[in-house]
Amino acid sequence: MSLLSARGRARWHQALVLGCSLLACACSSDSNTPGDAGTGGTDGPSFEGMSLDQGMQLLSNTWMAQAAANPDGVTSLLDAPGGEGWLHLFHGDLVAAERSFSAGHGSGSEATSGSSRLGLARVHLEHAAMLRAVDSLHRTSALALARYRRDHAGDVRAGPYQGLLGALAAHQAGAPVEEVDQFLEATSPEVTGDDAQGAVEQIAAGLRELLAARRAGQPASESATSKLPELFQGRLRVAELVGRGDLDTASRLRTQLGPWSPDIVDPLGSDDDARLKFESHYYDADLLVAIKRLHLAEAWRLAAGIEGPGALIRTAVMAAWGDTIPDAVLGASLPTTSPQPEWQGLFLSPALDPMDWEDYWTGGRQGNSFLSRLAERTPEVPWLAGQDNASVDRVLKSAQDLEPFVKEALVQGVGSEGASMVQDLGFTHLFMDRILRTRMRSLHAEGAGVPAFRIGERTLDPNPGRLGGPEDAARTRVSFRNDRAYLVDMAHSLWRAGQTGSALDFLHPLTSQQQALTGSVYILGQLDAASSVGKGGKASQL
Repeated sequence: MSLLSARGRARWHQALVLGCSLLACACSSDSNTPGDAGTGGTDGPSFEGMSLDQGMQLLSNTWMAQAAANPDGVTSLLDAPGGEGWLHLFHGDLVAAERSFSAGHGSGSEATSGSSRLGLARVHLEHAAMLRAVDSLHRTSALALARYRRDHAGDVRAGPYQGLLGALAAHQAGAPVEEVDQFLEATSPEVTGDDAQGAVEQIAAGLRELLAARRAGQPASESATSKLPELFQGRLRVAELVGRGDLDTASRLRTQLGPWSPDIVDPLGSDDDARLKFESHYYDADLLVAIKRLHLAEAWRLAAGIEGPGALIRTAVMAAWGDTIPDAVLGASLPTTSPQPEWQGLFLSPALDPMDWEDYWTGGRQGNSFLSRLAERTPEVPWLAGQDNASVDRVLKSAQDLEPFVKEALVQGVGSEGASMVQDLGFTHLFMDRILRTRMRSLHAEGAGVPAFRIGERTLDPNPGRLGGPEDAARTRVSFRNDRAYLVDMAHSLWRAGQTGSALDFLHPLTSQQQALTGSVYILGQLDAASSVGKGGKASQL
């Protein structure tokens, strides 16, 4: 049974472990291994009163169904210059994917197809999705740490900037105005030494001006930024340049700034007997947004001129930018390509169809996720309602029952090549992952960490790397199912569920390649240490 054309099949099998043969992929039927293609007729299984015909109609616009029905369209992606990049993208190996797509884009032989341009745009969107997840974790955890320091003042060391940094964290997390003011009213300890006191007062003045500008919705003035440490000045400059649309200058400056170090170091005093000095680190969240927008802007530039899938890339950028997009970004473009099927823009993506794609990038604000449409068809299942154990149990049981129904709906009428593709590439599991992760993220928004983790854990690939992919897949957990944004969201859920140490276990392996996680890892490390503050003389740890 062939998966695609002989050439296309050879390329897929090169990536699927280097390879996973048809038999190896099908040897397990558990929820974590791609399963066998269904063979029943359209009068086969039903789900919650929905017939197989109705299920096929519901799934007909998903990229899984479109790809299975159009194997030649998949082959065209693989056979285009840089086509190996799609194999790497499948495995979540963004470094290798970017390398392959860039080589194809630079070959000058893909002017009419634009396949590698589309692939590069998708790589940049993957980075943007991860940075969005990191930004959310960073802001919420930074506020939690600031609140802990404020509420446990007798147990932890305080620095001269603590109140100002707490106010900045509160503002960035969207806390009430009253709470921001409360942080500002906090008393800061004095710093000894005329030189030290002068430096502290200068930085404090810069932080006050920065906060005032942000509360007014304005960029920080040069007067404010000049009072701050040089590294922080540079990062604020990057954010300003991105906001103006000067992306080339912003990218160069970002590279010059080097590794991810703290923006502000708050001195917490010393233990002279132990010859130790203590300090607290502040990482500003605005740089995360700026780097996310650099990736979004590049995705827009690459996709402009790609007829068909390019519209989906633009939808993602407009939904995820989070502010007015500069004209310099909107006007960027490359030569027009020949038309391509729209579904290719979603191929191997974490969303299911165009409406679900928009919902994914708006963070659920549009309410048009695939899950919302499934909920309308199966109202007895609390897909988007309830945080209690009974509701979560019902969702998980229904998802288990839905999986074989989806598998059958995907393989009906697509021919042997399409059915093999559904099986070999685990389309059913990718579909179910999106369904459950949509609910996980909605629970996130509700602040319900425990049920979010329970649902998200069901979709975790417990054996990453078994089908190939990056050499460090087993360590980072990145796989054809575990994308980076999802892994960060899992860490977020674990932290909200009170399992901060386990959250760090998810993040630490990713940090070596994703330095944007440095601040979040530091913050969660401080919160993890907070559980022992005041015990055994550990107040000095914070």
